[in-house]
Amino acid sequence: MTSLTITVPIPSPKLAHNGRLYWRQRAALVKACRASSCLLAKEALAGKPAPGWGKASVKVVAYFPTLSFPDPMNLLDRCKAVLDGFEDAKIILDDKDLWPERPEMHKDKDRPRLEVTITPELRD
Repeated sequence: MTSLTITVPIPSPKLAHNGRLYWRQRAALVKACRASSCLLAKEALAGKPAPGWGKASVKVVAYFPTLSFPDPMNLLDRCKAVLDGFEDAKIILDDKDLWPERPEMHKDKDRPRLEVTITPELRD
């Protein structure tokens, strides 16, 4: 497998550092986002074994219901729990070795979502 694309719901804006939630409320949101991302990652594998990639790049393509997009850094900040869920699903070994590419943002009124593509670093 050379890369894997996983479609997940757009994480809540409250998951950004500017979300200003009480820690317990934030923890509950993170837990739910992480668990759902883990399940969606396992579904995307379609019964194949998890690749357990080490170093990899991640490309986030976001489809929002309106043209009101967050700034790119806040979008990536909101994606932290999603990437942790992928780590739980053993798609990647550790998210510290996951390097983000510049995110893309588009409008899709009918089906807002994130499409996250993980590509392992090629070894020489």
